[in-house]
Amino acid sequence: MSHEHVKIKVIDAESPGSESVPALRLDDGSWELLSSPLYATEIVSGDVIKVLDKKSGSYEIIKRGGNVCIHFYLGEPHINSESETAKAKSSVALKLSQLDGRIDASVSGLLSCTIPVDAGFNAIELVFNELTKSFLGSQWQF
Repeated sequence: MSHEHVKIKVIDAESPGSESVPALRLDDGSWELLSSPLYATEIVSGDVIKVLDKKSGSYEIIKRGGNVCIHFYLGEPHINSESETAKAKSSVALKLSQLDGRIDASVSGLLSCTIPVDAGFNAIELVFNELTKSFLGSQWQF
């Protein structure tokens, strides 16, 4: 399956802008996201969207894909640490395997994860609350 990237508007960040997300262009011109965004928080891998403005990346959600996106943030002083991010990726990936989840994207101090909603919100919360105990100062959000 060949994919492209679609520009997605990021509105709920300190510096609003856009990001490019791997996606599959569908026959009707909509896009199915193949990864959860790193910065945008309202959409997740598997969602089908229609881009309303290519320049800004504004979109509307056509169909939900049945997944949840979790953003996992490292705390100070590890936000810019590549080695701590690598440790977090390893630990998070191991825990995500219990939920049939995966890490879709990362930068220093931030991981974007996709988990099937069928895993259950209680199970997701237990896993990520446990991870925050392993990485002091870390936080996570749906």
